[in-house]
Amino acid sequence: MNPTHTPPSLRLGMALLCACAAAAADPGYYDDLETLFGPADVSTATGNGRLTVCVNAYGRITSCRWPSPGFHDQLDYRTRAFDAPLLGVEPDHGAMWGIRLGETTRWLTGPPWQSSQRWPLSVAPVIRTTSRIPDSSLTVTQSLLVNPRYDVLLAHIALAGAEPPPLLYWYANFAPCTRLVAELPIADWMLDQCNDFAVFAQPEPLTIYHFRPIAPGKDTWDRAQRLLRQHAFAHQAASFGEGVWIALTSPHATGALQCGVPGESGSAYHQATDGPLEGKRAAVGRCNSVLALEPVAEKAGTSALVYIAFGHTKHEVDTILERARQTSYDGHERAAILHWGAAVAPIAL
Repeated sequence: MNPTHTPPSLRLGMALLCACAAAAADPGYYDDLETLFGPADVSTATGNGRLTVCVNAYGRITSCRWPSPGFHDQLDYRTRAFDAPLLGVEPDHGAMWGIRLGETTRWLTGPPWQSSQRWPLSVAPVIRTTSRIPDSSLTVTQSLLVNPRYDVLLAHIALAGAEPPPLLYWYANFAPCTRLVAELPIADWMLDQCNDFAVFAQPEPLTIYHFRPIAPGKDTWDRAQRLLRQHAFAHQAASFGEGVWIALTSPHATGALQCGVPGESGSAYHQATDGPLEGKRAAVGRCNSVLALEPVAEKAGTSALVYIAFGHTKHEVDTILERARQTSYDGHERAAILHWGAAVAPIAL
């Protein structure tokens, strides 16, 4: 092969391969890989063969791969080192629950929470994470489930021992990716600063959309900025067409939300941490969002639910959310058990 005619992406891939091969002969090989890629922060995963969601030991979502398990990660999440607190992950990365107790928001991402995980049935990919704070009566159980038939993630939270019931936050730092680097699958996680596009909220039912069109150019970005200034995203965003669309909604939304940009004063994470939410309904660039939820009373405490749909167009995710809202969380879980039970029944182990 003539080096002068080798595609740039292939030359970069060959360079990385040579670097890893050289590192393999060195005692610090795995340290070099960790420096390059970051340590894994995954305890388990749930999916349906298209949407695949990974979480860590505290229930924080660390990866959302769609439209297949081997395709782009649609979430901004990057670890740095094993010896760093929480593996060096930025506090506003990923997707997670927050609990507003008085004037303090406690994110379910690490200490002082003590967490454990279990899987109720081997044939149903339901992830349960139970978290407690020492010397506190509060117990929090997170449940995550991907519908086996269509691409929606259900994030359920149940609280016991919380009086009065606290305000809940669902926070997400999605980074929709449509960028393909030929023969080098790094566009989604190593180039997150180049991904994402916009986030906006629309009422009735209150829904937050993160999206990125296919190959947005300067005109596309200029149009997004213009719609932001005109407060017109909710009416015209669908005209951006196909790409990656991620929509989230909840039957328990209070109406309070924030769409922002990480690192800026309007960042959704910092707004939810410091309170109150300003209510900004759109942002352009690298975006995050938070939705405030009022938990509903149950026999053993309170609970709340969020639906997160993934699709190629706004119409597609709207259709998925409409379908998902017709069934309770318990109904979705029972359907998943039946589906996967029937799928594995013919397998002889």
